[in-house]
Amino acid sequence: MTMRERIHRLRAYLASIKRFPERLGFFFSRGRNAEIFVVGAVVAYTVFFSVMTILRYLSLNASAYDLGIYNQSMYTAARSGRFFYYTADLPANPKGSIFGAHFSPVFFLLLPVYFLFPRVETMLAIQSFALALGAVPVFLIARRLISVKVALVLAVLYLLSPLIQGVNWFDFHPEAFIPVSFLTAIYAMESRKPLLYFACILVAVSSLEFMPALTALYSLIILLDNRISLVALLRHRKFTEQGPMALISLLISIGWAILAVFAVGFFNPTQTFLFGGANFWTVLGASSLVTVPIQAVLNPVRALSALNYELPLKVGFLVLLLAPFALFLTKAIRFVILIIPWTFVLLMSNQTSYYQFNDQYVALFVPFLFAGMVYGWSKLRWKNPSNRRIIRGLKLCSIALGIIVLLLVTPFSGVPFVGSNVFGYRGFPTVGSHEQLVAKVISLMPPEASVLTQANIFPLVSSRLNAFLFPYQSFYPPGTGFNSTLSLFMNESEYILVDTKTDAVTPTWLINLLNSSPTHGIYAAADGILLFKKSYVGPLALFVPISETWAAKDLVPLRSTLVTDTLTTQGSSLFHSTNNLNDTGFWSGPYTVLAPGRYLLDLSLRIASPASGYLVQPEVDAYFLQVRTQLQSGVGGGYYAFFYPYLSPQTVLASMSVFGGNFTGLGYQDFKLEFTTTHNGYFNFAGTHASSVTGIYLESVRILQESGYA
Repeated sequence: MTMRERIHRLRAYLASIKRFPERLGFFFSRGRNAEIFVVGAVVAYTVFFSVMTILRYLSLNASAYDLGIYNQSMYTAARSGRFFYYTADLPANPKGSIFGAHFSPVFFLLLPVYFLFPRVETMLAIQSFALALGAVPVFLIARRLISVKVALVLAVLYLLSPLIQGVNWFDFHPEAFIPVSFLTAIYAMESRKPLLYFACILVAVSSLEFMPALTALYSLIILLDNRISLVALLRHRKFTEQGPMALISLLISIGWAILAVFAVGFFNPTQTFLFGGANFWTVLGASSLVTVPIQAVLNPVRALSALNYELPLKVGFLVLLLAPFALFLTKAIRFVILIIPWTFVLLMSNQTSYYQFNDQYVALFVPFLFAGMVYGWSKLRWKNPSNRRIIRGLKLCSIALGIIVLLLVTPFSGVPFVGSNVFGYRGFPTVGSHEQLVAKVISLMPPEASVLTQANIFPLVSSRLNAFLFPYQSFYPPGTGFNSTLSLFMNESEYILVDTKTDAVTPTWLINLLNSSPTHGIYAAADGILLFKKSYVGPLALFVPISETWAAKDLVPLRSTLVTDTLTTQGSSLFHSTNNLNDTGFWSGPYTVLAPGRYLLDLSLRIASPASGYLVQPEVDAYFLQVRTQLQSGVGGGYYAFFYPYLSPQTVLASMSVFGGNFTGLGYQDFKLEFTTTHNGYFNFAGTHASSVTGIYLESVRILQESGYA
């Protein structure tokens, strides 16, 4: 091929790339190709996030709050004949219905599907689908106001949004139904489709008790836009027009708000969020959501203090939240008005999760930001060609900003960003051998057996009536208390299940309690997972010992260096030379978590040359976990109990002296040291008081559990 032919082919290739957007636009303008693409994108998102969130749940990174409690509520309604009953908040919600915490009738819509598949996975798949479905009204509104091409772009941007990902990532919440319901209501209002509009308004207000305030505000905005024609439309009974539709939805919102307050009060008169006792606005001095605006007006000094609380976090969150939408919101003021109520609530709050990404609260912004983006995009038009280029550039910059925010705060990013994560695990979840053992231990219990467990395991056992959570996050009204609640849960539980490797508080508290008052005997032990059974005395139903090996490179050298060693399979070892002073440290580490039990420590050592004197003292250092409690008074009485783990001072559980005479040659030999612990904690296997008689090599340290429980 000649140079001229190559240049000609390159030009043809570049020309085809240049025509690609035009061809793509032509493809989507024909038939129903655009709709098929959106449906495919929704399905792809649903499948991907269903898999990711299910893996997150199976990898022990989900929590009782809120995946476990909502699943238990659904299970008891579908299979146990109880009205959305859950156990985690019984001190503050004595009737146990989720409607005593939140008024969310949207759960009735989920019951038929959940009845057929009563599993946590069903909840997560439904949530992923509901969030993905919000792309459809975004597409429909944008296609109606702008074009098919832009509608496709905005629908894809919706699905890629870190706001949607964040709601989806953190367990399960009824707020997941807000984006699709409110966005579809906006589309139905603009399209004059009253039945669809009212159905979506009902779903929106059914999601959360705060939503009637937003649907009422939206209705008022539409009423003001149609105030001149409203009377005439009502007189002629044209209820399919925007004004009458808005008036009816305003009345629905007011009535629903009253119903929500009465319903929550019926199930739980002491609910803190509405009736007082919540600690979300203590800096402001407000005890409930209802009193936030009142307190802010009556006490501006405290309002300024509340605003100043974690102000950099609040400002950073709002900047990242609004930056990709700011250009478009300048032309869509009605949607700016709709984000003001929750923005005000979070600015007055001392609840950090309100101004963090990757939780459910951002769902209260989503429909208005994306609707504002669509409406703003449609109005940002200029006839002058130079102005059109500027606007196009600004739109592209806004999209680029959105991608930057996505990369910063997406839950799949391995690098935490300030304000982007408050609920633990980031990245792509995986289910390892330890997590599989948790499932195996759970299978030892009958499906309906009562069990008390920790927060990250509770979702896995929540498909039963009597699953109880260690009450680490409860409000205790006057007349209730932590000790009495825990005692009740233990008495009601046939089994107690803890995992010492993934929780520091619950296993520590319960192990110490069972050591002093053994109401439940050890039934199974597997890699730090402990299952106790009430009054059980007998052999373990399952024992999988903790077994770990640390090579020299995994340990901390003290007066030693990591050297290449051809005699070890690891390729390197820690070497303590004769140049070091006597009675010095050799190595330290690995500070690993161990459950109660009997263990065998195996050290692989060798010497550089024959020697007969004392060489080194390996020892087992324990730093037992303890838990301190902090009680915080609730507004209007009662208290919250907070738990903080800490390490006790070092305890030497066992030690041995190694002498040159213990070696039969210059090769590696095993030195074994047994020890027993009745408590969980962090353990260090150190080489201390090393001498300089001869050079000493350490190849590896291995720990093997010999018995399940001491």
